[in-house]
Amino acid sequence: MPSALVIVNPASANGATRERWPAIERQLRAGWSASDFDVAHTGAPNHATELAAAAHGYATIVSVGGDGTLNEVLNGLMRHDAPRPALALIQSGTGSDFARTLGFGLETDAAIARLNRAQTQAIDVGETAYMVGRQLLTRYFVNVAGLGFDAEVSATVSREAERGRKGRAVYLLSVFRTVLGLRSKRLRITTSLASGAPHSLECCAVMVTICNGRYFGGGMRVAPDAVLHDGEFDVVVFGAMNPIEFMINFPRVYRGTHLAHPKVSVTRASTVRVEQLGGVNHPLSLQAEGELLGAAPASFRLLPGALKVLV
Repeated sequence: MPSALVIVNPASANGATRERWPAIERQLRAGWSASDFDVAHTGAPNHATELAAAAHGYATIVSVGGDGTLNEVLNGLMRHDAPRPALALIQSGTGSDFARTLGFGLETDAAIARLNRAQTQAIDVGETAYMVGRQLLTRYFVNVAGLGFDAEVSATVSREAERGRKGRAVYLLSVFRTVLGLRSKRLRITTSLASGAPHSLECCAVMVTICNGRYFGGGMRVAPDAVLHDGEFDVVVFGAMNPIEFMINFPRVYRGTHLAHPKVSVTRASTVRVEQLGGVNHPLSLQAEGELLGAAPASFRLLPGALKVLV
């Protein structure tokens, strides 16, 4: 049996992966020592999760796509008992934020070199429990989950995609539209470390990000000090801001200098719970890896060293 399964999302990168894949496959067949790998193409949302969950007997699962594909593959891998297959990345998406934290570029040659080295690093995985209507659901994430502004952007991007509008320009327009409708929400945020008692804070905020990785939104350095294997989330809270104040200061996130702003705070935690206090007509939305999931109340816990990644 081949030692690896390559899961390809042809719809990633706004469909560009469908055109790129034949060249990528030729490079893999020529340059990867495990040239007898199996290939599976996704055909619908969450198909990558089912493919990864059913991938028994493989030592490595390779995700070919962007952060959304990665999240689906991760959720399939987490259905395996430990020791589960290792995860490898060939980036072909629009954001590639998780790869940035790992220091990976977009070159297929570099990805093949990582595959041939077969050197792994254990990293932490986040798990979130959240609401969809009255139903409590759970999902894993490996990079960043967020509530508030970033989730509203994800919702707007999803609506535009349903109309056939995709691309970087659509994303930036979605950001602008979301800023114009920005409103702070009153929240209770409860955090704790494995070795300490819970700490609860009530505040008004426009965004709360639960960070395992450092980047989101296509290169925004939201948690510049986050480490993938330290057993802690970096919880970044953007306090109450009006649209103009937010628009002026938000570009600082690209440089990672936003943490110096008096209305931005960062806390380390291994568990987090975010509850909305009032304002149920405008629920606090939740995204993970850029995919809109549901709404608060939402809980998060870190699973230390739960996944091996080829580095």
